[in-house]
Amino acid sequence: MADANLRASARALMDEIVAAAARLGYAVPPGFIQMQLDHTAVMGPYRPSSLIDWQEGRAVEVEAIWGEPLRRAQAAGVAMPVWRRSTRSSSA
Repeated sequence: MADANLRASARALMDEIVAAAARLGYAVPPGFIQMQLDHTAVMGPYRPSSLIDWQEGRAVEVEAIWGEPLRRAQAAGVAMPVWRRSTRSSSA
């Protein structure tokens, strides 16, 4: 959260997910993304569960986390360029 570029990337990913959710009939309340970012900013250092899995040698659910949401969004006609770039960089 301290890095402005990474924070902007996280926001862009979340904006794409909200757009896909809306197209698929799921409403995300206004302000939800900002609330999540605000909560994360004050958490201090932490390890997401996928990082813990990777560090401990367990399988990371890359396909379920990245691939399936991308396919569903694309099927609904939502372009997700930031998500797609993130998927490529995660080797999904």
